[in-house]
Amino acid sequence: MAEGIHVAAQYVLFRLGNEEYAFDISNVKEIQDLQQIAKVHRTPSYIEGVMNLRGKLVTVVDLRKRLGLEAAPATESTKIIVVEAPDAPVGFLVDEVTEV
Repeated sequence: MAEGIHVAAQYVLFRLGNEEYAFDISNVKEIQDLQQIAKVHRTPSYIEGVMNLRGKLVTVVDLRKRLGLEAAPATESTKIIVVEAPDAPVGFLVDEVTEV
């Protein structure tokens, strides 16, 4: 890279309760509205289940539960952020995406 050129990192900002968090945008495949999630037996409590994303099964993780935060009901703002993981994409259930 040429000297003096600065590439700013880009993030997807999201909210869980009153806190804001971020994923590096290069890892985010897409942002989905809340949709049908099929429960999977014998999984950790923070695994909501799986969803079908254009023929691929995506595991959905409730980040509130995973981070030990108090549970909250889903709203119109609830989103699933699909992130590319080493083995397969993973969806993270968040209260709201605030900025891209």
